[in-house]
Amino acid sequence: GPPQRVRRVRVTLVASGKQVQALNAVVYPSEASELPVLGFDLILIGGARLLVGMDFSPLSRNVEYLKTYCEEPLGSIREKYAAYDGLLTTPSTKFYGENPEFFSPAMFFSRAELSSLASGGPLLGAFDGVCSA
Repeated sequence: GPPQRVRRVRVTLVASGKQVQALNAVVYPSEASELPVLGFDLILIGGARLLVGMDFSPLSRNVEYLKTYCEEPLGSIREKYAAYDGLLTTPSTKFYGENPEFFSPAMFFSRAELSSLASGGPLLGAFDGVCSA
């Protein structure tokens, strides 16, 4: 059959009542691939504040690698959803540091309204785009 693109998927769910609910999923590419690791974070704080992160975690900091595997596929998704007022934001350096080595420069990060996660909403469209990239 065709070669497998995915080696492993890990999903972690944290449920702490209304204080925090978090879903983290990581998709590891096959060992024969140069593809980056795909990561998703969906965090709901206090039942109302939503944080979403989607990224291709690079296997190399090489400029050409970042461009090919991170910036080009995620850049078009970021451009498409930048038109939604307040959807895309910059992640805090408090959690990610000044130069986060495990994240790409094209990370899709949002502090969106919970309604943007509804069926047909922009976050589900962005999620679909990232999964298809």
